[in-house]
Amino acid sequence: MTRQKYALGLAIFLMAMNSSLQAAAMTSQQQKALQHQLNANIQYLSDENGSCLLSDQPINQAVTVIYLDPYQDYFHYDLVEALPMAKSNECIEMLGTEGLAGKYFYRVEGKSTDLIRGYGFELKFEQTIYHQRKIIGINFFGQKTAHRISECSSSEGTHFNIWQTGGAKPKKLLHRYTYLNMDLETTCKEAAYSKGLLNIK
Repeated sequence: MTRQKYALGLAIFLMAMNSSLQAAAMTSQQQKALQHQLNANIQYLSDENGSCLLSDQPINQAVTVIYLDPYQDYFHYDLVEALPMAKSNECIEMLGTEGLAGKYFYRVEGKSTDLIRGYGFELKFEQTIYHQRKIIGINFFGQKTAHRISECSSSEGTHFNIWQTGGAKPKKLLHRYTYLNMDLETTCKEAAYSKGLLNIK
């Protein structure tokens, strides 16, 4: 192996190690600040009638929404504005979302041919990763390596998880569960059910 190849390999290895150690290196104060930032449970829904956000807390900024493509196995990232609704139950009337968790409802521009369910996060600019002006990933620590996203179903709902990669074993950062009140095929493995490092227990 040449010195140049060795140096390149070492640099890549160190970048991966730095990424995997980022969460572990947080102070308790930094962890609490991130937990508070990510604590809002924001759900995104869209169909042919329109799009809206449901949240258990007021939304104060643009929201990064993440949702699984209905036809292909990859996640989309969009930055959307949370617009006031004319009446609080407009989202329920528009999308039939009664029963889903949410005290605050917001309208979002755009529609979707298929029903899309996703999750929203109030992130800072440095926590999003862009390519050609499009969001292609997120990293809560402001690093350039995107977190891994996964979603699966249990018998009555879906489990959405965000993972820190780069080390010997992925570290779960955040877990979201959505109860859908319907019978679903269970596709989740045991690791999908637990809380993440940044969940407020």
